[in-house]
Amino acid sequence: MLAWPPARRSVRAMPANDDWISRLPTEVAAHVRDLAKFADFPRHLAKFARVYRDNKDANRPVALVLAERAWHLAPADSVVRRDTAWFLRGRVPAWHFGIINDPDRNAIYEAALRRHVRPGMIVFEVGTGTGILAMLAARAGAGHVYTCEREPLIAAVARDNIARNGLADRITVLEMNSHDVALGTDLPQRADLFVSELVDNNLLGEHTLAITRDVRTRLLAPDAIILPDQIEMRCTLVGGPAWTRGFRAGTACGFDVSALDRLGPAQLVADQALAPDLAAEATVFHFDFNVEREFATEEKTLSLAATRAGEADAVLSWIWLRFGAGLEYDNRPPKPSCWAPQLHVLPRTVAVAAGDAVAIRAKHNTKSVRLWLA
Repeated sequence: MLAWPPARRSVRAMPANDDWISRLPTEVAAHVRDLAKFADFPRHLAKFARVYRDNKDANRPVALVLAERAWHLAPADSVVRRDTAWFLRGRVPAWHFGIINDPDRNAIYEAALRRHVRPGMIVFEVGTGTGILAMLAARAGAGHVYTCEREPLIAAVARDNIARNGLADRITVLEMNSHDVALGTDLPQRADLFVSELVDNNLLGEHTLAITRDVRTRLLAPDAIILPDQIEMRCTLVGGPAWTRGFRAGTACGFDVSALDRLGPAQLVADQALAPDLAAEATVFHFDFNVEREFATEEKTLSLAATRAGEADAVLSWIWLRFGAGLEYDNRPPKPSCWAPQLHVLPRTVAVAAGDAVAIRAKHNTKSVRLWLA
């Protein structure tokens, strides 16, 4: 496995005596030292990391170390980027780019921070990302912003962005999990405002309830503002060929191929360009951070009323956020958004007439939401 040779040698060899190499398993360290004799060492190291990972599942932890080192040595090299993409995407999902390039998302947060931040406020954030929300809070007049980011690669990007915009003296990036932030040490005093973007496509997947509860209890002033202050999942019924391309087979070339349906996905991303028109919308779960302090598992039945005759094939869900009275955001199709509406597939097509109600069960365990036909 470790004997595959690089194609060529160069007189411009790189040093192989880095401490990180000595911490590798003996056989791997020996091979890396041999690779380090080549001028294009980062490329060889990146390829070796990928091949070593693919050879055995147990190799993955060491392969991650190799890939990260290769990426740090030559992050602009296209070959290194290609061969370490598996490592980088595992640490930094590509949705970061969709989020920062969503003007509606950025605008609602900017409006909320302009409304609620007062001069001299201490602001705390969880989930720094690019640093955009922290910078918006500073620009809105915060005295100091403390923002928490657990991924070192992202934290480094945020610090760079913050420095590029001349705000390094007013924003502190804490490279840690929010539950490890110590009041009086990492955060000098209780914060006056907490801002976050801890919702995902299914609302609760980024532990927003647990994190908000912990931050409120340990790190916020009693009258602190929480943004967003209310969140919820909304839903409706959808159906028909435009919606079912991803999970109903039906017929093709005159043949019945619907046997494939039993292998279809239970949930998938919805087409954001389609506007639902089969049923009235309903609230699945609602959370008010101004009122609620504890969050427990909840299960209930929803009655979704059809507004016209048709075929119900899935429940379409989307998220809704409030940032104080009058400031709301949602990603109900056909509105474009960095958050993707979801289709919760019904096991069979349900024919409905106008006024018919379809019973849907909904459950959340504070970390995720599930919807299914009752």
